[in-house]
Amino acid sequence: VITFDELNEAAFDADDIILQATSSSNLPITFISSDPSIASVNGTTLTIHKAGSINITATQPGNDNYFPALDVTQTLVILKAPQAITFSSIDERVFGSMPFEVLAESTSGLVVGFESSNPQVASIEGN
Repeated sequence: VITFDELNEAAFDADDIILQATSSSNLPITFISSDPSIASVNGTTLTIHKAGSINITATQPGNDNYFPALDVTQTLVILKAPQAITFSSIDERVFGSMPFEVLAESTSGLVVGFESSNPQVASIEGN
C-alpha cells in the first residue's frame, strides 16, 4: 500500500518540491508527472515549468517478495505567479502639447500595455 499525501497548490515561481510517499513493503516509490511540460519529476524532485494542473502518480512495481502496490495519484495545481507593475507618474500637460513617452515595468518582465480611460482627452499609440 502506498501512502502519498495530498499536494498543496504551488505558484509558478516556487522552488522545487520534494515529493514524499511510503509503501507498506518499504520498497522504493517512483513518481510520474502526467505532463512534464508543466512540471517534471527527477527522482523525488518536482520542478515547475509553467502554470497549470497535473497529476503526480506514485508507483511501486513490487519485487520477488511483494506484488506491485496500487498506484496513488494526487493532483497538483500550479498557480500563476504574482507580478507588480511600476508606473511613473505623468506630469500635468496642456492641450496641444507634444506627444510624450510613458514608462512602466513589470516584475515578470512581460510587456506592459497602456490604455486611456478617456480616448477623447488622451490617446495611446504603441504599448
